[in-house]
Amino acid sequence: AFQRYVGSGAAGRRLGPGVRFRRHAPERRHRPPACGRPALRSFVYGERALFSNLEDYVFSILKGRSAFFYFLAQSVSRFKPPVNVFGNIITESSKHHTESIDLKNSLSSVIMFARIYALYHGIRHKNTSKRIDSLTAREVFSTPTGNELNFHFHYLMYLRMKEQINQIMHREAIGNSIEMKKLIGTEQLLLKRVFLQMNSYEEKLSAEFMSSFKG
Repeated sequence: AFQRYVGSGAAGRRLGPGVRFRRHAPERRHRPPACGRPALRSFVYGERALFSNLEDYVFSILKGRSAFFYFLAQSVSRFKPPVNVFGNIITESSKHHTESIDLKNSLSSVIMFARIYALYHGIRHKNTSKRIDSLTAREVFSTPTGNELNFHFHYLMYLRMKEQINQIMHREAIGNSIEMKKLIGTEQLLLKRVFLQMNSYEEKLSAEFMSSFKG
């Protein structure tokens, strides 16, 4: 495993100021993960105050930056859920997949939607679910909206991981698309419901960040 830590010396200068990498055996003092799931951890070494100071600075300069949130909202709203006017899922085809859906794009839309609200309201969580929960607790999102967003995020993540595990088991290249024929009827109905509800993202972003922008 590789770990990243702040340091000096020749290796640090090669990789950038204050950054070095080293290989080492996994630490054994951590408790085994619950339910036998593998633990995926990233360790960052160095002065936490450096990160905290930078984070404080970023959040301080975001206050009142309507232009920043306007353009960020524009970027997020460019994603259109793959459903047509009749509510049917629009699929795409390639040489590797037929009638497939790119789950990464859909997930990115949920993640960015929660991120822009978290940045605007000074919420520093990095995890999407925690951002949504905090925004709901502050009544930025209503409880039904918070529940919907969490469902969108977790359901799309579930489908993506399920397909990637299947790809690993069959020694296939890991991707972010899933063929509709691999989903059972209930899964397809739930996916359609998620995409239809995601249509409201653009309206919310427009009302919150784009309509009041004065330039």
